[in-house]
Amino acid sequence: YKAIFRSPEMTPAVAILDAELAAGAPPAVTAASGYDAVTHAVEAYTSKAANPVTDALAERAMALLAGALERGFTNGADLQARNDCLLGSALAAMAFNSAHLGLAHAISGAAGALHHVPHGLGNALALPYTMAFNAPNLGAKGDTVARLFNGPTAAAALSRLRAALGLDRSLDECVPPEALDTLAEAASRSGQVRVNPRTPTIPEIR
Repeated sequence: YKAIFRSPEMTPAVAILDAELAAGAPPAVTAASGYDAVTHAVEAYTSKAANPVTDALAERAMALLAGALERGFTNGADLQARNDCLLGSALAAMAFNSAHLGLAHAISGAAGALHHVPHGLGNALALPYTMAFNAPNLGAKGDTVARLFNGPTAAAALSRLRAALGLDRSLDECVPPEALDTLAEAASRSGQVRVNPRTPTIPEIR
């Protein structure tokens, strides 16, 4: 069970986005944390709770991450790419703080709690498929995600990015197939499911 604690007392007064502090992060860490930020932006943008302010934040975050994440993954010393990723991540967090997230985070949260799947990897395993599931309800926002991440559809674009970051892996590596029923049921209890663009049943999550 992944519990989330919220309080105004936990809100930082300042966020310091210093690209030099991230320059030494290994490529695998850059990939996983970067794909997590992408998932924050995409799910906030397509959430049922999105609004014009969160859309503006999320769309700018997607544009920054789409332009910089692969560069930062390939060359960790590219400080401009690092800076754009940090700014994109911060904007995405501002967006999802109000708009919340979606089904990929519900699955990733359950996979992390039950099977210790790293959070960014869990999102990478889930997001292309959840976006394919959500496609009938995305409308023009799906076209925007596809355009920003350079693919014919949102799901295909996010799958392309996942492969480029070395995160194109099998869920079977992380979760035993016999545990999928329990994982799907756990994911269904996440509050993020309520704001997902398309409401899934437990068998659909499975």
